[in-house]
Amino acid sequence: MKKIERIKHIYSKPPFFHKFSFLKRFFVFFPVSGTFIEIDKNSYQNLNLKIFPKNKFFLEEYEIYKNFNPKFNSPNNLKSLCLLVSQKCNMKCDYCFVDGGSFGKEDRLMSAKLAKDSVDFLIKNSKNRNIEIDFFGGEPLLNWDVVKETIVYGLSEGKKNNKNLRFSLTTNGVLLTDDKIEFLNKNKISLIISLDGPKNVNDRFRKLKNGEGSFYLIYPKVVNLIKKRDDGYYIRGTFTEETKSIFLSAKFLFEEGFKNISLEPVIVDEKNPIKIKKDSMKKIKKDYEKIGEYILNEKKKGNNLNFYHFLISLDEGPCLGKMSFGCGAGVEYLAVDSIGNLYPCHFLSEFDEFRIGNIYNGIDEELKDYFIKLNDLSNKPKCSSCWAKYLCGGGCIAHSYLINNDPLKPPLEFCSLQKKRVEIGLFLSNI
Repeated sequence: MKKIERIKHIYSKPPFFHKFSFLKRFFVFFPVSGTFIEIDKNSYQNLNLKIFPKNKFFLEEYEIYKNFNPKFNSPNNLKSLCLLVSQKCNMKCDYCFVDGGSFGKEDRLMSAKLAKDSVDFLIKNSKNRNIEIDFFGGEPLLNWDVVKETIVYGLSEGKKNNKNLRFSLTTNGVLLTDDKIEFLNKNKISLIISLDGPKNVNDRFRKLKNGEGSFYLIYPKVVNLIKKRDDGYYIRGTFTEETKSIFLSAKFLFEEGFKNISLEPVIVDEKNPIKIKKDSMKKIKKDYEKIGEYILNEKKKGNNLNFYHFLISLDEGPCLGKMSFGCGAGVEYLAVDSIGNLYPCHFLSEFDEFRIGNIYNGIDEELKDYFIKLNDLSNKPKCSSCWAKYLCGGGCIAHSYLINNDPLKPPLEFCSLQKKRVEIGLFLSNI
């Protein structure tokens, strides 16, 4: 009876299709099948739900979903670990969400033993899945010897256990040197490097410990990096209410030769003046459209550029099976702090109430079940009638908690931005 009630609630207003226009072209997206088609202007103007017989076109979604049990159909085995190898940082960014890298705890570094034990924990609990480890902080390059040792150990253990283990590292770039780049490239380590845009944008918030801007220190190192690798990196920036144009920031990064970029809205307290305001959403969406058009024009010239939030693939069948379960935090993805405690993700590792276990004592199954429910789209009423839900997965649980104090309640302003990203992503991935 509970399952039927849930299904009725979630599909009381099913999103049979979504239509939108971009660059004077017209499109329809069918969320359940993942079908995306271009139509003419006349069809676009006349397309609405009233032309379809009532209740005749929603059975497919109901039939697929009625036997879906999130506990058994969710990705129940561990896939990824985020290792907080350094809970300290060599920068002091004004918008830092982890208290200067410490995550609200004392400054400390992860030991090599704990990092290796974390690799073992991941291999043991991932069953037949391929696995990933992200080195995070703080600034992980402050613990470079442990990072190196863990990579060597992990690749060896992965091979022994017939596992494809991939590594990534998130860095501010300050400590990038030729020898580090050589090691990272040799071992095919994916890199996420923080840079907000041109100097005036980057240095507004991304500052060194002495209060000076970081652009001229970091930029040459990042340029040096991409000269030595074609792919396997992302430049990740943050935009705030003060950012005049995210399009200009993106354009700058692309024109400087960075092919893969991401620009994320800042996550700060409601009262913080740099928080993105509702009045700014329209302008940000326009900037997304400009970025999409820029990427399209470059593609016509033979230049393939990637904006992270526009990357969408419909090649793997119906979206329902792909994203009826969210990001996997607390279930297939966990963060390990510098003393071995487990958290659903790095965003939530500041909060003791979200501690989900320890790599030596295992995972609290009751808390894991709780996060399975949090990841289940059917438990998010705000997502029930959203056409983008199977491409979005309900958004970031941590963001929902940090902004709305409710992990089941996505912030509506971010939903608005996400829908625009999905529209442009659908367009770019199907041209």
